[in-house]
Amino acid sequence: MTKSSTRLVDEASAAAIRSHPRELSLARLIWAAPLALALALALAAIAIYGGLHFPVASLPIVISLVLYAALLWREPRLWLFFVPALLPILNLAPWSGRFFFDEFDLFLLMTVAIWLLRSGSRRPARFAPAAATLVFLFVLAFCASLAIGLFPLDPIDGNAFASYFSKYNGLRVGKGLLWSLILIFLARSDLARDADPLNRYWVPGMLAGLAGVVAVALWERVAFPGLTNFSEDYRITATFGAMHIGGAAIDGYLALAIPFTLAWMAGSRSLVKIAMAGTLFVLGTYVIIATFSRGLYMAYLVMIVMFAFGTMIRQMATGVFSAHRGILVVVTVFALSFLCFSVFAAGGYRTLAAVLGVMGLAFFLGSKPDKPSSIAPALSGIILLVAINFILIKVFDKGAYVAYALSFLIALAGTVISVTRPRASKQRLAWCGLIATAMAAIFVGNHWGGAPALMAASTTVMFILALLALNRSLKRPLWRPNLKHAVPLTFVASIFFASIPIAGNSYFVGERFSDRSSALRARLAHWRDTLGMMDGTSLAKTFGMGVGRFPGLFFWRSQLQSPSGTFQMVNEMGNSFLKLGGHLEGFSTSPTLFYAQRIDATPYQVLNLSFDARTTSPNSRLQVGICESLLLYSQNCETKWVAITKADGTWTRMEVSLNTRDLGAWHYFGKRPVQIWFVNPIGGTYVDIDNARLTDQFGSNLLHNGDFSQGGDRWLFSVSDFGPWHIENIWVHFLFEQGWVGLILFSALILYGFCRLFVLASRGQFLALVMLVSFAGFVTVGTLNSLFEFPRIALLFYLLLFFSLLRWKVEDRGPSHARSTVESVRPRSESRLNRASPDGTSSVPDRLSISKSHVQ
Repeated sequence: MTKSSTRLVDEASAAAIRSHPRELSLARLIWAAPLALALALALAAIAIYGGLHFPVASLPIVISLVLYAALLWREPRLWLFFVPALLPILNLAPWSGRFFFDEFDLFLLMTVAIWLLRSGSRRPARFAPAAATLVFLFVLAFCASLAIGLFPLDPIDGNAFASYFSKYNGLRVGKGLLWSLILIFLARSDLARDADPLNRYWVPGMLAGLAGVVAVALWERVAFPGLTNFSEDYRITATFGAMHIGGAAIDGYLALAIPFTLAWMAGSRSLVKIAMAGTLFVLGTYVIIATFSRGLYMAYLVMIVMFAFGTMIRQMATGVFSAHRGILVVVTVFALSFLCFSVFAAGGYRTLAAVLGVMGLAFFLGSKPDKPSSIAPALSGIILLVAINFILIKVFDKGAYVAYALSFLIALAGTVISVTRPRASKQRLAWCGLIATAMAAIFVGNHWGGAPALMAASTTVMFILALLALNRSLKRPLWRPNLKHAVPLTFVASIFFASIPIAGNSYFVGERFSDRSSALRARLAHWRDTLGMMDGTSLAKTFGMGVGRFPGLFFWRSQLQSPSGTFQMVNEMGNSFLKLGGHLEGFSTSPTLFYAQRIDATPYQVLNLSFDARTTSPNSRLQVGICESLLLYSQNCETKWVAITKADGTWTRMEVSLNTRDLGAWHYFGKRPVQIWFVNPIGGTYVDIDNARLTDQFGSNLLHNGDFSQGGDRWLFSVSDFGPWHIENIWVHFLFEQGWVGLILFSALILYGFCRLFVLASRGQFLALVMLVSFAGFVTVGTLNSLFEFPRIALLFYLLLFFSLLRWKVEDRGPSHARSTVESVRPRSESRLNRASPDGTSSVPDRLSISKSHVQ
């Protein structure tokens, strides 16, 4: 290295240290920022205290908090991984009964505490023009609506933070926005230099969280309705305990998370990572289908269209887009979709799988056309192999499957040879196997479905072969047999195989879509009823009825339907008990409210349930039961009626026996959760419950907090109808709770975020395109569902929205593109300097080399 270059590097390093100081040591932080230190220690102490007093798993929670703090102390930016990873899967509400301030809040408190201790004095990333003003105005309007909902304050008692009817419900709803504001403040420092931490930490964190949701959803399908049973009315809830009142939390999450699998695939050069992300994408698509959500189905189509449109815009910006080519691709995909659907309708799973196998083999022969002299010698092999297939079909009862397997293995071997040694002469074996496999697929259809399947399979196979011939003749083929094109083809084929049978042979899916007009009318009536509950004052029109106030106002003001039954924690002279109410008088029917607790049941036991009860309503009675249930849907129930004979308001000891039968039994998939519940089905009556015990044959009490001295801990209610708890439209939701000001500002933020991401995507930022697809899906789901009453979903959405409003400084056409770009332009001397950096981070020359290409 010359002296001049050495001097330039030293000057650049000094400039970097001045502009981006190193993180502060603890001693310096104590001296420079005692207030930040005190706040950090206070937040950490609150988190540990909350963990120690958590109703369930207190010790594991505290240990996890300490380990999490140690990891963040070592690498503060790891919160960008853990927050999206823990957000959907760390949910203990069905066991703890906590849904106002839960275990995830404890981890967020620890995140802020460690960040305060480890944060440096870097200049934070700036918001895009006008974005900060929009965010400020929206938050200001939100605070005004929150205040309207909170005041006058309710008394702090056992119901304040355990009931959606409480005015403090606004704090539960509002914490999604509050946490997102705090976390974006942290992220602005972590993203001050570039957007690479999003690719390095956030995207893997989103995939980790999605993997947890998908795993639990698959287990739920196996344990309850069955993995392939799509005729039963069972909609999954997976890890989302907040869905004990229904809603679309899982729908909104899947819409936000699924597109991030594309970010991982697009930026990775590792076949293993691509396969993992692709598998997660396919399984996530299955989970989307298993939700039976019309809004999510529509959102999935919107996301596909948005991704295709964004890809087209990016290609147009780089000058590689062709309109004719794009039209041909669209027509091809639609034609294959229609043909595959017809194949399944006539020939079932096996014929569809056989045809998709032919499609996969044809992909790898899609380029480098052979000379006629190289194809002709293969004809003899084709004739011989087809003859063998005919013999197998005639000799064996299931010879069509044997013939297909033999042909496919030969084709696969030839394909591997042709890919690894791509010469025309090496493709003869592959061609023999392909033609024989195509004919064997037709035989499979004939064996399984007769003449209709034979015709459908023949048409589809001929179309695939014709498409292959067309692709080999084009100067710019539709696909090339490489990893870049193989990945999307594999996923499209997997989606066909997963979705076409479900959509084409599911009674429940058919039922869901056959009543779409009546469902839309019901929603329209519900929205009109919601808006009719608003006050006619200027304040209500401007700032709404208050954040989190819909359930309470629905209970008193709805003209459309009866609200659910009620529950209330009552403290009478130091004694706490549960008051369980039926629906309001004047309604003959009402949604049922189940007040339930998870129990550790043992099969084939007789459990004795005893509790104190009192009422002043004649003919009152309760229904109690034990069921297998994850959250909403129950099966294998044992129920009993308990009549309250006295109506004079005195306590009476009630006892009832419940037979567990095979509840709690172990299966190959594990144990199904078991819960016990109380229901008051009589309208206009109230029954008080206290000192509940559920004893087994050994005298052990299986219930926790049966005297309700800890309020609602360990208990969680669920409902049979979800209308009283959700507005079912995000736009009506904002209009009702935050008025026209909140609705207009929220719409402006959404529009600004869409435009911002669209511009970034057109300039080459693939992550921006992924986030654009996520927002499109989320907003589509929100047209038929409420989403912002779920704090975690609101947190994830707001945080992604705020990410999109930051000034990103690195053009990244994929998650690893920024790093590869930097490495390609970095001088060799600078690479050595960066490798020598003691903290392992890139130093100044790296940042200076790309500072002129930032996107604002």
